[in-house]
Amino acid sequence: MEFKVVVILSFLLCICNGYVFGPSTQSAVEADRKEMRIQSDINILKDNMHELLKRVSKNKNEIASLKRENQYLRKELENKRRKFSCEINVLNEHSYEHQQLLNDTKTEIIHLRSSTIEEIRNRVDKLEILESQRSEVNNTECIDKPVLTSCDDGWKRHTNNCYYFSTYSASWTDAKRECTQNDSRLADASSTSEIDFLKNNTAKYEKNFWLDGTDESEEGVWVWSTSGQRFNVDDWYSSEPNNADDNEHCLEIRRKLDNQWNDVDCSSLKSFICKKPLM
Repeated sequence: MEFKVVVILSFLLCICNGYVFGPSTQSAVEADRKEMRIQSDINILKDNMHELLKRVSKNKNEIASLKRENQYLRKELENKRRKFSCEINVLNEHSYEHQQLLNDTKTEIIHLRSSTIEEIRNRVDKLEILESQRSEVNNTECIDKPVLTSCDDGWKRHTNNCYYFSTYSASWTDAKRECTQNDSRLADASSTSEIDFLKNNTAKYEKNFWLDGTDESEEGVWVWSTSGQRFNVDDWYSSEPNNADDNEHCLEIRRKLDNQWNDVDCSSLKSFICKKPLM
């Protein structure tokens, strides 16, 4: 009998525990789950916020770079305008002088009708000499009056351009930014003479140097990134470009490849060459 009573009491105690303590325990577990979900959502929002801040910072840098490039292009356009304006002024001045000379000569011929044929021939010869001199001056005057006659300290001149060979290393993108900040651009090469100049100078430093070439937009189609123009001359090493590991999209002058051209990973660190016109 006592045993039955104990069993009945135990059963009643279990039922009470189920009603009293069960729901409370379930509520605590559900609360913990909700808190975990909320914390997960917060972490996701934090990650999204960090990514958004990174994108904003990147966009700011790109905008600043574009502004610098725009400033450089405006300066180059202004220099071209000044040069053409100079040439037009020279043409106008000499055209006027030539017309005056012709008028004077006609007047002289009228007064010299009674002169000998020999004297007239001398006058004609003089006119031809003056015309020849005028033509030579017209072709060279603007060239003989550059705004600058030499490059800045630390820059080297070749024809009408100045070049800076860096003593420190950077990625290809950072090298472009460095050149833009110095009112120049990452160097391209438009002639075999310019290629030889770059090759001879990089050989003195015994380093690898970035140039402006890339095929990031279309594999195998190499262009100068600043102008968007395809190469009209090149100096690839015999086995290049080979796009090793499908990750070589930027152009360098490679010291161990006889200072010839090589494609390489754009994120690698190289010295670089900046170029700007002699203005």
